[in-house]
Amino acid sequence: MAVDADQLEGEHGYIKTFIYELKNLGSSAPNWLEKVREFRGLVSKHAHMEEEQVFPAFKKALSTEQNAKVTSLVNADGFWMA
Repeated sequence: MAVDADQLEGEHGYIKTFIYELKNLGSSAPNWLEKVREFRGLVSKHAHMEEEQVFPAFKKALSTEQNAKVTSLVNADGFWMA
């Protein structure tokens, strides 16, 4: 099953919106935990699809040199995010 880049970008935007809504809702809201569970499910589904479909297809399309460069960039970026 091919994944549409527009779909992925839309989901990333939706996740940012969801985080904003959760932050403004506040943990004392009666439906906060329900919204957190919904958010967790959305993120889990999205991450699974990326890990199982998008990233393997992307990696397969790269040359050995391109893959090494992307891996290096991701590792460096991950270091700064930690």
